[in-house]
Amino acid sequence: TQSPTLVYEITRQPLIKPKPTLTCEDAIAKLPGSSNCFDLKTTENFTVTILRGISYAKQTTSNGFTWRDVQYIADENCELPDNCTTDQSILSYDVFYPAEYPYSTCTTYPPCVILFKASGFSDCNNADAVNLEIVAILLARRGFIVFAPRYRTGRILSNKTVYYQPYNKNVAFTTGQQVLSFYCAFQDCRGAIRSIFKRNSETTTQYKFDENNIFIGGFSTGSICAFNAAYYPTPDMMNQVDGGAHTVLGGIDEDFYYGEPTIEYHSKIKAVLNCWGSGFIPEAFTDNPGGFFPANDKIPLISFHGKADPVLPYNNLPVFYPPTTGINSFSDNDILHQNIKVNPVPLCPPSDNTSFVLDFGQTNTPDSWRFGSKKMFCYLRSINVYTEFYLDDLMMHGVRNGTDNFGAPYYTVPDIYGYIAVRAATFFQAILIGQINAAFINALKNASNNKLFEECENTRVACATSNPTCTTEPPDFCTGNN
Repeated sequence: TQSPTLVYEITRQPLIKPKPTLTCEDAIAKLPGSSNCFDLKTTENFTVTILRGISYAKQTTSNGFTWRDVQYIADENCELPDNCTTDQSILSYDVFYPAEYPYSTCTTYPPCVILFKASGFSDCNNADAVNLEIVAILLARRGFIVFAPRYRTGRILSNKTVYYQPYNKNVAFTTGQQVLSFYCAFQDCRGAIRSIFKRNSETTTQYKFDENNIFIGGFSTGSICAFNAAYYPTPDMMNQVDGGAHTVLGGIDEDFYYGEPTIEYHSKIKAVLNCWGSGFIPEAFTDNPGGFFPANDKIPLISFHGKADPVLPYNNLPVFYPPTTGINSFSDNDILHQNIKVNPVPLCPPSDNTSFVLDFGQTNTPDSWRFGSKKMFCYLRSINVYTEFYLDDLMMHGVRNGTDNFGAPYYTVPDIYGYIAVRAATFFQAILIGQINAAFINALKNASNNKLFEECENTRVACATSNPTCTTEPPDFCTGNN
């Protein structure tokens, strides 16, 4: 663990010195969800301290499985050499916490947010790290302790497609390398959450969070990780959409991390922040998500997405695994998967003699589906779960410039991420207040103009239960082709 360092303002103004440590009574009164119902658009009650590079690794083997981290020369052509390692140094997280809170003397602690970064599951993609820190700092100023874990990446995309007639489009095959990278990241993200929980039980002076009030989220592939941790509580659910990766990489909750698999966190997750991400769902349940997701698993969701997203469409996208024959020929002895874009692929380290062969691989029927933000919004709303969906009509994958603003009056990328942070904080505050005031959360769920925000700023703050600026959503939004 490194020594704490004070954070600069997002605008890189001179270093802010922390305010004097508060009394417990005053500190608790400044937390979101307390008896004071703050306007979190304007209220910043704390300065922020950062700890960087805290390891959550434990060991490299478990039940005969090896923790592996791969790197490919063919991954986005970023000139990284092929490599395979069991070095777990990637497994670390940063912490952003309110500096003035009296953690050593209080018995009530701030809520926690765990945010996973965007990566594309590629070793060549770290573009969104600064924007994640903007959100983390703004949440910490509003009374949340924020963790930002790193996870394994490394994959090769397919240059081959399959024509999917119902959508009248070509869909790229999902490679074996991609499936393995998804699964490795999911293992790491779940292990990070467990490790954060374990350390919290051991920490009494530097910082401490309320383990009963956990929020998780992410950006792009980080959102996929958050979806996995929140909405796939059992290994059986994961096994239905992992293409068989568990047979070679171990269980989804493998014992590779500081926090053991026995640590239970799922029931403590109060809501999820999803920024242009998605989940996975088996083909058999695309029209019946309630048959796949547990009936009692009703975690609220706040989502941000672009209607023109070509990477992770806001609605859904079929997933096709490449067949084992008929596309290309190659040798199972190709080391480190170099340039192999078809099924099967050899494992790493190179000493392993077995190959990973994706399940299914049918050419006419999707093997699974990406379950997009709109799909999850509509499903959760249908089972009376509090959910909000922010949709930008022209935005592609992620915030590119000042026009990707969801209809809010913000015109720079940092300001748009600031809007995301404020809306997430307000959504989380509503969940916290709703735990002691059911009428409040029910009023939010029942307000017709308080769910979909398509090209329209949500101006609801504090304990208001309606949003005066947006009209009622189209009546066929969840049933039509919007």
